[in-house]
Amino acid sequence: LLLFATMGLACGGCSSERAQLDREAGNPNESRNPLDRRRRRQTACADWPWCLVFGAFLCGLLVIAGFAFSMGDLQRIFSPFDCYGNTCGSDRNIRVPGVPLSGRDTRAEPYLFHFSDLFATNTLSVCVSQCPNRPIDSLEELKQVFLRDKINYCSYDFPLLSANATHQNKFTGPCPDTPISRMEPVYGRCITAGIRSNILPNDTVNRWKLNNIYGYLNLTPIFSLLLSDLYSVWSLLIYIFVLSGLLSGSLVAGVRIFPRLAGHAMLVSCACLCSSATALLWWVFADQKSQLDAKEAVNFPLLDLETQNEDAFLVLSIVSTVLLLVLLFCLCVVCSRARYVGPLFVQAAKCVGSVPQLCALPIVTCLLLGSLFALWLWTLAYISTSALPRSEPRMIPSITMNNSLIREPIEPCLAMDRPSWVSWLWIYHVAGLLWIGEFALACQQYVLGRVACGWYYRDERHSAKWPVAGALADLVWRRLGTVAIGSLVIAVTRLPRWALSWFHKRLRNQKACGGSDACCVRCRRLNKSALAAAALTGEPFWSAAGAASDLLGNKHASLRLAALNSAGDF
Repeated sequence: LLLFATMGLACGGCSSERAQLDREAGNPNESRNPLDRRRRRQTACADWPWCLVFGAFLCGLLVIAGFAFSMGDLQRIFSPFDCYGNTCGSDRNIRVPGVPLSGRDTRAEPYLFHFSDLFATNTLSVCVSQCPNRPIDSLEELKQVFLRDKINYCSYDFPLLSANATHQNKFTGPCPDTPISRMEPVYGRCITAGIRSNILPNDTVNRWKLNNIYGYLNLTPIFSLLLSDLYSVWSLLIYIFVLSGLLSGSLVAGVRIFPRLAGHAMLVSCACLCSSATALLWWVFADQKSQLDAKEAVNFPLLDLETQNEDAFLVLSIVSTVLLLVLLFCLCVVCSRARYVGPLFVQAAKCVGSVPQLCALPIVTCLLLGSLFALWLWTLAYISTSALPRSEPRMIPSITMNNSLIREPIEPCLAMDRPSWVSWLWIYHVAGLLWIGEFALACQQYVLGRVACGWYYRDERHSAKWPVAGALADLVWRRLGTVAIGSLVIAVTRLPRWALSWFHKRLRNQKACGGSDACCVRCRRLNKSALAAAALTGEPFWSAAGAASDLLGNKHASLRLAALNSAGDF
């Protein structure tokens, strides 16, 4: 919409002024078609240094991805690691010098078994193929489980069949103390089964055990839990992605068939969808809160993840409600201006009818953005699991002669620790997502601008047979630098533009601040209209941004574009 408005204003909003200038210059027949001026310009690559900068930035992302794939392991997201630095359920474990039991292939052993889940941080732990599904009351039963089910609950290198009672110690091993309770897997860890449901209000012993177990489970990194949730619902994300594509296609078809009603239909559908999403968030928060309140009423311990979910849904519900109120207010304001959008939808429908290849452009962009996000999330998972082994001390609690509790150090365990400099890779990786995402959208904006400009100023002598292919070729060979710098500047200045708009309102009536006011005006106009102007005139980004700023500086144009922006964006 902004593109058609800019072209209309460029050729009609200031036509009388341009005609007067042409007559004064002695060129009464000078063409005001921007395509003629663009054809007369050189076809060299514009803004090529920024193309090199963008390429270097992509090379940096490739280096980070290579490092992450070499040091990371996706299995660490879902599975813990044993005392020897082995991630359960993985075949990419690193062999640590001096630790002979490290570097094992544990693909058949996805669960972590602690010799005592009450002292999980201090006892030995090994990876097992199955948690104990029945109580094991003696060492002989432990041997029978090994012979019958081929499950070894002792240390990896210990010959269990020759074990005796002196080989049982939950802190030093090599076998756990008996009896062993029936267990169930929770977050990949074997935890005593039934302790949550069988606890009594005055059962202080079991409550102490439960607090210890929950304290151990709370050590699970929140980021690992988030990635695990995303991995578990990946099929649902694909369904949502396909549904959004179908809705977008129906929207394009609606604009093509009912152009004058499309604006009002968008306003109504936007209000309904946002209201439904806000109501759903509040319903989920109320359900979470009622469950946690019931547990707190009986002094039941809670996982940190449960309380964090409640807080997250509360914040999301409040933010969604505020945004909904603002959106409804804006919709009421711009509803009266929707008539300005109708003629532009008519022109857009004619353009799509003349160049039907444009319908494939948003689909391709959507597929590219979806693939980009999937690849980015996959690389982020490897970055987050990039770790190096480190020694983790362990302490044995014991009682002295005077009944005082002391802790004695024993042989440490190995743990996988993430280096501190990995956080800087996250920042670079997030910046890469933002810039590449904006770059893809800017490429679509430029191609759409080139095609729409060629259609709007169509000339039978120079009409292209394949306008979309021609625009893509021009983008790839000559305009990648323009799109790269444009996407970066527009993304970086998005938040500052809001602040500059506030300063502009403050400085507008102060004559002493004319220079600062002019600077604020030009900076806050660094938006997508600059890319539309670059596609319209063929100029480099900064020249096109200046031309767009001059056009928006016209009083007649700024008033019309303000109405179009407010109605068209919403």
